[in-house]
Amino acid sequence: MGDQVAFPAEYFDGLSARSVPVYVEIDRRVLRIYDESGVLMAHWPARRVARAPAHDHKAAVRLRLKGYSHVRLVFHDPQAIRSLRDHHPRLFIQRTSIFQFARFATTLAVFTALLVASIYFLVPRAAGPLATHVPQALEDRIGDATIGALIEDMGECKGDGLHDLKTLARLLVDQRSAQPVRVYVIDHPVPNAFAVPGGRIIFTAGLIDYLEDPDELVGALAHEIGHVILRHPLKGAISQFGILFFDAFITGGISDASGVGSLLIANAYTRDFEWEADREAILVLNGANAGTEGFIRLMKRFAETEDSGNGQPSDVLLRTHPFARERAEAAQSYVSTRGEPVLSDEAWKRVKAVCEDI
Repeated sequence: MGDQVAFPAEYFDGLSARSVPVYVEIDRRVLRIYDESGVLMAHWPARRVARAPAHDHKAAVRLRLKGYSHVRLVFHDPQAIRSLRDHHPRLFIQRTSIFQFARFATTLAVFTALLVASIYFLVPRAAGPLATHVPQALEDRIGDATIGALIEDMGECKGDGLHDLKTLARLLVDQRSAQPVRVYVIDHPVPNAFAVPGGRIIFTAGLIDYLEDPDELVGALAHEIGHVILRHPLKGAISQFGILFFDAFITGGISDASGVGSLLIANAYTRDFEWEADREAILVLNGANAGTEGFIRLMKRFAETEDSGNGQPSDVLLRTHPFARERAEAAQSYVSTRGEPVLSDEAWKRVKAVCEDI
């Protein structure tokens, strides 16, 4: 152990119900966990540490590490708890149930409005017509509830680069659609980007790391805007999950944040949806005079990753955005244009650093 004070705690590895006595050094960036002999067992980055639900009324603080759902670190020592409060006050902020209430109230209205047509939810071909009859206000509320749940569980990146992303989204979407688009970045290491109902687009911190230059970022954003313009998130949810999608919000079948996120993140689009979004992305890029070079290059990179089949985290991106090889071949038919830079070098650096201050 180092020179810092190490506080006693209990460590649960999630593989058994028994705890292991440990000692923990607490600072603002990391929690270092040592076994009783002083050997470093693990270090938890502070930005990925969150409170875990308490199962009793004892004055204990239970912590979890985002991305490792069953691992727990439990503090009973009052001095340790005071040190946690001093170094990480956010862990002691009381959260309200506003997101759960919003999910219930909003989707209850959706369910009621669509109950008459519920039988058609079981027929995928009806997804398009049904989606056009969902009021925009209700779709927006579903999107907000979903975003709120994801942020509550994973955390939101709010660095200066988020403003640059939002400005870029407005520039692109204004050329093709009057529907506003909202962009969020969540603190998750797996590369992915997806749209949810209501024009909400989510980038993960992992995807920001994966992208190699501003043109690839513009291409990825244009593709997600294509999904939004064509209302694919709502159509896909109806087509794949039917009435169960709405029922899950109402009954609490997806009661926690990670459940809502998993439902939508894992919602892979069909071949037709992906091709439609690719074509729409080209129109969006040309409309903004942004050029298609980066988008086509990104498609080729996806195809190379798909062909390698190496089991890397980026494979998640391919599972939710499939048919990379076919799409890359189709991209060859697009006229590759350079266009004008729509994101400065300074803005690109800010975007790449958007999650550094969490």
